[in-house]
Formats: sequence, structure tokens, C-alpha cells
Amino acid sequence: MLASLWGVVAVLAVATVLNLLLCLAVIRKLRAAPDGVAEDPHLPVAGTAVGDFTVPAGEAVLRRAALPGTVVAGFFSASCAPCKTTIARIAAGEHDLPSGERLWFVVADAGDPAAEAMVAGLSGSGPVAVVDGADPVLRAFGGVNGYPTLLEIRDGTIRAAAHDLDELRSLAGAGRVGP
Repeated sequence: MLASLWGVVAVLAVATVLNLLLCLAVIRKLRAAPDGVAEDPHLPVAGTAVGDFTVPAGEAVLRRAALPGTVVAGFFSASCAPCKTTIARIAAGEHDLPSGERLWFVVADAGDPAAEAMVAGLSGSGPVAVVDGADPVLRAFGGVNGYPTLLEIRDGTIRAAAHDLDELRSLAGAGRVGP
């Protein structure tokens, strides 16, 4: 009976030490993340310089060289439900985006009716380009791969990145380079 008790104590001691080591590893990881929040792998990293790109946007052609000092860029997918909600808010003026020119990119196949509806919703608030999912413009803006993606860009560098209008406004308003 006493031997069984010592066996149980030994197993519990090993489990306790393993649990302590795991907790310390998690705490170390959380301390390394800015503000205790891990980076979102679907957002471009703040501080990334915007690369060269050229893309037609209706009558205009958007180029890296022609970016003004401050730009808000948005990337939307035609198959994304949150993108449609964000575009409706932009079209209705229900946002307080950081100042600067607006550039909008809709990721879809040319001629897709959902993309055409998105372009129509965004057209009054800045130039809109339709690009496919493999377009170099996505890589130029830090490798956009999640939608919606909203970026504040100052002097050619991504300063804030978010999936939501309110989050982008708070990041940019606080002067905090995010995510």
C-alpha cells in the first residue's frame, strides 16, 4: 500500500513540474508579443515598406511612386461577408478613417457580379482596382492574405493594419504601430 502511494506521489510530482514548465513557456511567449497580443498572421506587418506596383483602377492607374504621404488602403474579397459589411459602412460614411487618400482593392475574377457590386459601393470614396488573388499588388502591400484588410500607410510604410474600420482608427489615432 505504501509503495502505491509513493508511486502516485511521483506521478503527480512529474505532472506538476511539466505543468509549471508549460506555464512558464506560455508566459514568456505572451511577454514577447507587443501589448500581450500575438500578431495576426493574416495582416501585413506594421513597419513594412510598400513595394512597387502598378494596377489599373477604372480611368486611373495606381502606382507606388504616386502614393501621397498618407494613404488608407483596403483589400476586400468578393466572397467575404465581413467585406460586404465594411464596404456598406464606407459607402454610408459610417466610419472615421484616418486622414489621407483612399485606395481600394477588390480581390476577384474580372466580371464577377459580386466584385462589380463592391466596386460600385467603394467608387465614391476613392479609386478602386480589381485584382486576382495572385496579383503582385497583394505582395507589394506586405503580402495581404486575409479579408478585409485595412492599412494606414505613411510615407510608403505600413503604420497600422487591421481587419475592422474601428480597430484601424484606434490604432492610427493612438499613433501606435500595430497590429
